[in-house]
Amino acid sequence: MNRKKVENLLTSVEDETVRKSIVDGVMGLYGDSIEAKDTKIATLENDIKVKESLIDDLNTKIKEADKVDIEAIKKEQYDLGKADGSKEVEAFKQNSALEKVLSSYKAKDNDVLSKMIDNSKLEFEVKEDGTYEIKGLEEQIQNLKENKSFLFGDKEEKTIDLGVDHSTQAPTNDFAFNFTPIHPKEK
Repeated sequence: MNRKKVENLLTSVEDETVRKSIVDGVMGLYGDSIEAKDTKIATLENDIKVKESLIDDLNTKIKEADKVDIEAIKKEQYDLGKADGSKEVEAFKQNSALEKVLSSYKAKDNDVLSKMIDNSKLEFEVKEDGTYEIKGLEEQIQNLKENKSFLFGDKEEKTIDLGVDHSTQAPTNDFAFNFTPIHPKEK
């Protein structure tokens, strides 16, 4: 809006001071509305720049994601899981073989004996028939037999004699007490 055009529109107002005041008020209002529009335009332009930047970042991430071979990752994770599972199966087989061998040493309690064995000193070798040869066990067993001989021996059931023979039926009225019943039977 042009100041001169507004003054020309107000030629009918004869007082110069009033006309100048009206023109200043109209120009101020017009300036305020222009400033508000300019601020809004600047804000919208800034929002567009931020969104364009975000879109560029996302497009870059999409391009990077396209480079990732999902099938290779799936296969790698499958192979890792399979290897971990194989390790667990192998550990189970080794523990079973160790338990079987320990039972041949006639320990009184195989669970206690197995806890006394240092597994880090054992070496498991798979034989052709699929069974295991355990190296390092014999030395540990001999050491335990020498130092903790109470762990080994025959598993025998011990009975404690309490002085009572429970194999025969207890005699009836051995004491020969002749009690009179409280309520004698009627004759």
